This record gives sequence, structure tokens and C-alpha cells, in this order.
Amino acid sequence: MSPRDYIPYCERLASALACLLPQEQRDALREDKVGSQFILNLFQFDHIVLHAQGGGDNWWNLDPKQIAEHREKSKRDTAIVAKSKRIRRKEEAHSARVGASTDSFADLDRAMRFLARKRRIPSRPFSSNKRKLRSNKIGN
Repeated sequence: MSPRDYIPYCERLASALACLLPQEQRDALREDKVGSQFILNLFQFDHIVLHAQGGGDNWWNLDPKQIAEHREKSKRDTAIVAKSKRIRRKEEAHSARVGASTDSFADLDRAMRFLARKRRIPSRPFSSNKRKLRSNKIGN
């Protein structure tokens, strides 16, 4: 028995990516014995956490998608990134106008103190007064 040959990386990758295809398409491609490069060209790698939002190029942040699906998702991602940039610019402009500090811990501390204040109006007011009012009506 002779030792096995090394399986090239592109063949292993094509085999793994082919498992993401629908069964009928995968069977047809296997029947036609298409090359590994053909399978690789059916896919593009999508970033789970977008580059613009700090995502990297590590394997755990990449999701292989077929080209049509990837293009559709990329359009949505572009809109998300554009909106987050608009919001960030508006917040920066607002804080510059107001002169607010950019210290988020100070803002959080201020919010916590506001929430911790005692309510001035009870949440269920006049509970004891209703009993007094009812007894006055009955007695009259």
C-alpha cells in the first residue's frame, strides 16, 4: 500500500464549500466533475462583524455565502454603515454644540442618580382616601 498523496488546500476548501450548496446542485456538480476553482468561484466571504464596525479578517468573523446572496447582504450592510456614520456625526455635532463631556461614565452616573431619586407622586395614589370616601358616602 502506497502512502496517500497530499490533498491540496483548494480541493479541501472546495469540498467544504460544496456542502453549503443545495443537494441537487452539489450532486450535479459532482456528476460533471467540475474543478475545485469553479466551486470556489461560486462563493464570496462575508464579514459577520463589519470592517467599518471593527470586524477582522479572522475565520470566525467570515461567513461563506453564494455570490448573489452576498451581494444582497452587502447592500444592506452598506446602508447600516452609512446610517451609523450619520448618527455618529449628529451625536458629535450635538455634543460640540451643547459642550457636553464625552465621558460616558459621567453620563451614566448622572442617569443612575436620576433614576434613584424618590418619586414625589406615589405610583398608586389615594388608595387609603378611596376607603374614606366610600365610608362617607355610605354614612350619608
